[in-house]
Amino acid sequence: MVQVGNWRPSAAKAGTEDKAFIAAVNRCATQRQKQEQVQKQEQVQKQEQVQKQEQVQKQEQVQKQEQVQKQEQVQKQEQVQKQEQKQKQTRNPFGDGSVESHPCAKDAQGWGTHRSE
Repeated sequence: MVQVGNWRPSAAKAGTEDKAFIAAVNRCATQRQKQEQVQKQEQVQKQEQVQKQEQVQKQEQVQKQEQVQKQEQVQKQEQVQKQEQKQKQTRNPFGDGSVESHPCAKDAQGWGTHRSE
């Protein structure tokens, strides 16, 4: 084999430089992929956290609405009971089934029941 000039050593040198360059590019690409994966995972985690917070807020709102509705129902029931008690008292204040009549009404019962002859 005949060597003409420095052809072989430079080719060998270029081959090792190319290999180093390719390895560096591969490392860079791998690092980028890892960084992108980490960023995607962080985004997914943030989205999940936001969704969880929204769910918690919705549950709290539902619970508050249920509490308000229960309070309104209790208030309505109390109002109905008060109205029923008032009606019972105005119908018959004694609560014994008797009807109270005014003294004038007792005297009026006899008026006009006798025929005058």
